[in-house]
Amino acid sequence: MIGWGDSSLASLNYSHLPYAWYFDKPISGVFNLNIYEDGTARSQTVSVTWGDVIRVKIVLKATGADYYYKINNGNWILKYVSTYSTETPLYPSIAPYGGRWTIHSMHVYDEERTIALDSGNVGIGTTAPAGILDIFSTDTAKEVYLTANYAAANQNSNSMRLNFVGQSQTAGFGIQALNVASYGKKDLVFYSHNASDYTTYGEVMRIQYTGNVGIGDTSPAALLTVGDGDDFQVSSTGNVSTNATGTAITLSGAATTAINISSTGVTTDINLQNGETIHNDTDGRITFGGADILVGGNDILDSAAATRLTLGATTTLTNTTTTLSGTTTLTASSLATMTTSATVAWGGATTLTFTADNATINGSDAANGNLTLQGTSSATKTTSYVNLQPTGGNVGIGTTTPREKLDVRGNTFFGLMAGHEVEGKLILGRNDGTTLREHEIKAYNSSTQASNYMTFAVHN
Repeated sequence: MIGWGDSSLASLNYSHLPYAWYFDKPISGVFNLNIYEDGTARSQTVSVTWGDVIRVKIVLKATGADYYYKINNGNWILKYVSTYSTETPLYPSIAPYGGRWTIHSMHVYDEERTIALDSGNVGIGTTAPAGILDIFSTDTAKEVYLTANYAAANQNSNSMRLNFVGQSQTAGFGIQALNVASYGKKDLVFYSHNASDYTTYGEVMRIQYTGNVGIGDTSPAALLTVGDGDDFQVSSTGNVSTNATGTAITLSGAATTAINISSTGVTTDINLQNGETIHNDTDGRITFGGADILVGGNDILDSAAATRLTLGATTTLTNTTTTLSGTTTLTASSLATMTTSATVAWGGATTLTFTADNATINGSDAANGNLTLQGTSSATKTTSYVNLQPTGGNVGIGTTTPREKLDVRGNTFFGLMAGHEVEGKLILGRNDGTTLREHEIKAYNSSTQASNYMTFAVHN
């Protein structure tokens, strides 16, 4: 039987349904619908055929009720008008007349609400549930509640937990609203079965009633917090902070832009540990620190925005002084040209060493170019010398294989200048430490003489 029951309705007690439709139990052919009131038949029978869709309703009145039925898509038919009872309150109820009932397809509804059980699916608000549970409404303002009724805690209680589990309702995932403050303020908590058993759940994420989200953090201090201890945070204004040890942020993958700073007018875009700053503004340059270094395009500029280093197919270094301190090695695997129009000064006791054998120093790349070796850059040149391996070795002029200390191949000219009284001497001798013993060959030119002459002298 299905109908309206009173508060004393007990199991199998159909006599406590003041108003009820009764279906007898055939499995084929014709069966009957009867009307019972508190267990008493009213001799109102409707014959229907197995397979027909039968809809019944009981409309309560102040006294009694009206009984309606409808077969398939027909019209509603008023079968019986009752004045039986004024009993209240009454509840939608189902009770078997005898034995057991199997509910195969049932719809219970009034003008606004429908509960349907159809082929194992349950529909709320629909008579054709598409899934095992289908809640349907055309009113998007309607709400669905999971209510835990703790009388002592009232609105400040936790909600029921909705669990997504496997067989035996154990391991899985759960969602629950936990009350954390007065006025029913609740955090939405996500649980995961993460233990070596089938019953233990642990919190993995929390959405606070304030809007903060914590992943692995039960009390997130920012709009997004990752990790216990608020190690990684994203604020409501989009600021990102990290308190991680080791590598704080790792950027990898195939992204074409790892970090994009697009806002204009920002003067402190990237702050480093000790207050150093990489600035970004609208001048098309990157400024490090207090404008000590600026990078714009292929240029590196100083604090006065003067270009000092230009990178490209031709690299240009523009500066007054370049200092290399400490142990410095400059290596060029292929140095084609080093060009300067000014003087290169090597400070301190500088040694220039060519580590490869047979090194060559050219004075020019022109056929008539010259190479000048000077002991000093001072114009006075009082006691300066050019020493070519003074403690040993041979010097060759016009030959790459000198046989003596000085090996000159070809003619030799010794300082005769026309119009001046100048001597050109070739001195052969030895120095024993106290007295210079020498032999002299001298070419002499005098403006007072008619011709040049050469003298040979021996000093003894």
